[in-house]
Amino acid sequence: MTDTSWQNRVTLLVNSCDAYADLWQPFFTLLKRYFVPLPAEILLNTETKDFAFDGLNLRCVHSTAPTYGERMTDALREVKTEYTLLLLDDFFLRRPVDIARLADIVRWMDADRDIVYFNSDVTAAVCDLEVDRYPGYRRLPAGNRYTLNLQAAVWRTAKFAAYWQHKVSPWDWEERCNVLTAAHPRDKFYCVTREDARFLDYGYHGGQWMGICHGQWVESDVVPLFEKEGIEVDFSKRGFIDLENRPASLNKSADRAERYARVRRRTCCRILCSAAGAICIPSGTTAPSMRIISTICSARPICRIRPAKKSGSGRCRDKKPMKSPPPWGRVAAGRVRGSFAEMTRLWVVMARSALISHLR
Repeated sequence: MTDTSWQNRVTLLVNSCDAYADLWQPFFTLLKRYFVPLPAEILLNTETKDFAFDGLNLRCVHSTAPTYGERMTDALREVKTEYTLLLLDDFFLRRPVDIARLADIVRWMDADRDIVYFNSDVTAAVCDLEVDRYPGYRRLPAGNRYTLNLQAAVWRTAKFAAYWQHKVSPWDWEERCNVLTAAHPRDKFYCVTREDARFLDYGYHGGQWMGICHGQWVESDVVPLFEKEGIEVDFSKRGFIDLENRPASLNKSADRAERYARVRRRTCCRILCSAAGAICIPSGTTAPSMRIISTICSARPICRIRPAKKSGSGRCRDKKPMKSPPPWGRVAAGRVRGSFAEMTRLWVVMARSALISHLR
């Protein structure tokens, strides 16, 4: 008999938006058909529209925040369970979900509190770690490209929310924010070793396009799928994508460079402070909290990231000066300054931290 105790401990979060409301009917039709039993609560993240589906405990969470990262953060505040199963609105299920494996994942995460997620992507990595320690999965190195991604995954909710503290687009988050994982070497990320090890199949194979691409249907994927499943969809509303001549990117935000710089500044500060044994406190920490931290950690220097007065860049200051200069030189206005020897020592410290993480 399959263990179903996970149902009240996992929230299914479906990330979408009002503009993709025409995907909801086929998505939830296949979800109800192939995901049995479902988590006790399903959240649909969108801006303003409401939606209901017969037989599903579905609740819409609304957010009109200007960025994807803020909307994701707003949705995660509504999640009350320890774990979140993330799906996107065009992840159309193709076959029954492996409930036994989902229950295993929850049990594995219960046993190791450092595990952040079990992901359904076969993520490329510079080296293979802990292969099949959990059957069908391997651990990703800290800072690995695409460690943070939006493929289907069971996330530890608190960690998932923490990694979404940047006001970025989903493309920025997947491409640029993976450096954040290097600042948390104890965090463990596991991806599948092969596609047939996934506990759910939504048509993503070897990087091939499926579902929706640049706002249009992928004809070779959805037409035969919906015909097989008996689902009627008006494809003319958004049309079919020409995969041979698709736009290189629809993400041309004018302030992208500034957002990348903010991610790099914050991550660099955390890594450097960790290397020096300092405690890195984000801006906005209240005075009472700072006094408590100072009392508990009186023997360690405290770094507090503060926004610059005009430029918007970050500054790193020590509340308690170190007895000797930090090994990386000066950190000012979000830029690391120092001699070549100091920078070399910094990279040695970072490489040692990464090696320890890989061997752990």
